[in-house]
Amino acid sequence: MQMVLSEDSGSTRSTLRVLSMVEGTSVTGPIKPLLMFARLARGGDARPAVDLSLITTVRSRSSNYPSNLLLDAAKEANIHIDVLLERRAWDTRVLAQLCRMIELHCPDIVETHQVKCHFIMAQALLWRKMSKNFAWIAYHHGYTKANLKLRMYEMLDRWSLKRPDRVVTVCKPFAAELIRHGAPADRVTVISNAIEPQPRPTAAQLTELRQRWRLADQSAVILSVGRLSPEKGHSDLIESFRRLRADAAQQDLRLLIVGDGPERQRLENAAADLGTSVTFLGHQANVWPFYFVADIFALPSHSEGSPLVLLEAMAAERAIVATAVGGIPETVEDDVSAVLVTPRDIVKLQEALRSLCGDPERRIRLAKAAASALKKFSPEAYRYRVLGLYRETVATP
Repeated sequence: MQMVLSEDSGSTRSTLRVLSMVEGTSVTGPIKPLLMFARLARGGDARPAVDLSLITTVRSRSSNYPSNLLLDAAKEANIHIDVLLERRAWDTRVLAQLCRMIELHCPDIVETHQVKCHFIMAQALLWRKMSKNFAWIAYHHGYTKANLKLRMYEMLDRWSLKRPDRVVTVCKPFAAELIRHGAPADRVTVISNAIEPQPRPTAAQLTELRQRWRLADQSAVILSVGRLSPEKGHSDLIESFRRLRADAAQQDLRLLIVGDGPERQRLENAAADLGTSVTFLGHQANVWPFYFVADIFALPSHSEGSPLVLLEAMAAERAIVATAVGGIPETVEDDVSAVLVTPRDIVKLQEALRSLCGDPERRIRLAKAAASALKKFSPEAYRYRVLGLYRETVATP
């Protein structure tokens, strides 16, 4: 597909019509940068200007489907969103609905996010022989190899990702893995995530938070934020914290774990002997204030891409201990803007936490360096990279 974009700043810019297909019913990590970009790229100095609409699937047996957090967020952001109704998992009737939606929108670019959306688009092109007068960009956000079903989805995705005009992923290790499994190397692009700045919580908000969760002023607070699933490494963190408490019995240590997921009950059982020193806070609609009651942010994952929680901890100027996996070493540097450890190494994780608990000056130094490094992951930088990808994609014959 080829589109000529004007370079004359005084002339009317071309507007790219982008239709982005997403899955899920909540505003997950992959969705947040997309909503941010949609707001930033509507006009102003965006070159080209982008008219971005969303499309998603909703499981329902009638046209009266219930609202969900994703639909609500799109409405609040004034982003148009269409719904494909499916009556069961992998409902093939979705293919005809998708073809009609694409014909209606006449997009220059169709984006797909994650396994299900990639597969639906590949099916629509192959078996329904949909006329392709648009460019297809597939966004890969990583895989969760938690069970056999998810590993099968990963194998399915490898088939789908051989077909788009461009494949975007969030870190270099993910790009290398995609290429190793068959994605054309000249079509794979790395674009890291980004976050929008938020105001610092007020003193009253932080006081209320400390009181609610019984955090004493002298407590050394370690915070972890993320889905409670095996690849996030919370078991390692809990065991490291247990050893840390044994080494520093005189210190008031607290571990706050924000998030929910299939591992919650098992993790709570594993931490039962630690009593109130470990608190599971469950899902929190607004995680941002929790960073400011923490002294250290811990990210013990076995696998990561470009984690938004890491960027949030950097923005909040927290000292960070993280595993050197995925895009984390591309985001922070060991002993400069974070302390990086080998994944699954409980001893090294404990040592890193202990060193920061006992060295407030080092915590401040690392936190300030992390906040400075965040400039590379600003909304403006993200918009610039995505618009560059769009220009390159639509200009390719």
